Amino acid sequence: MSRPRRKQFRTAYLELTNVCNRSCSFCPGTRRTPRFMEPGLFQKLARETAPLAEIAYLHVMGEALLHPEFQPMMKTASEAGLMTGLTTNGTLFGHPNAKALFLGCFRQINVSLHAGISDSELAQITDFAKELPVRCPETYLNFRFWNYGRNRERTGECFRQIDRALGVECRYPEHEARTALRLKDRLSLHFHPEFEWPSMTAPVIPGPAFCHGCRNQFAVLADGQVTACCLDRDGDIFLGDAGEEPLTRILANGKTNAVRRGFDAGTAVEELCQHCSYRATLK
Repeated sequence: MSRPRRKQFRTAYLELTNVCNRSCSFCPGTRRTPRFMEPGLFQKLARETAPLAEIAYLHVMGEALLHPEFQPMMKTASEAGLMTGLTTNGTLFGHPNAKALFLGCFRQINVSLHAGISDSELAQITDFAKELPVRCPETYLNFRFWNYGRNRERTGECFRQIDRALGVECRYPEHEARTALRLKDRLSLHFHPEFEWPSMTAPVIPGPAFCHGCRNQFAVLADGQVTACCLDRDGDIFLGDAGEEPLTRILANGKTNAVRRGFDAGTAVEELCQHCSYRATLK
């Protein structure tokens, strides 16, 4: 049973940057111009998003910890009362920006792992996993493996390194339908198969359409473009410009309502949504 929602949206995605320091096999990247969100825009978004969404993840694409103003921006989030979440590749936990992860505004931090990670990179991640519960005991930390069922030998080596460092027991779930395993306290292990990102060049997906876009979530790209969901990596859906209009106005305009009503009726209104196979996995 899902917990009751207290705000209009469960999740917002505020993309601090579309720039990343890695090129992972499960991430297709973006055709958009490399960009970092302006701190002034983030300040506006933090203030407007706090009453709208229960949590704001700081990405659509890119590695948020690369943002040169990450620390002051997280202070802005904290002052605005914006509960945040971070999905990161974990390679920058030794960077000064990572100090902002202990400000207390993070509800959840997800670390995306894969078989290509080095032992030294994983050691940096487990060091962070030791420090986080001491300094921020209310923050959840998830290790996410994006290669479920593949590269089991290297994944097993990663499991053993995590076990030794943290005194836990990593293992694959007994049933494929179960994708998460709590290791201890607020530390969990998650498994995800790679999926096909939506693309305008992909085949049209037939049948009824359901999605959380504009219903339970929205996203704002680094340049201020508001879009329907976190998988619109190239900004193919334009709902409005958050730098020019209040979020509340954009999220109640005719185009946004058309997307929302369409999914309520089982119809994909936007062209990108018509080509999205991921929505077939949603219930």
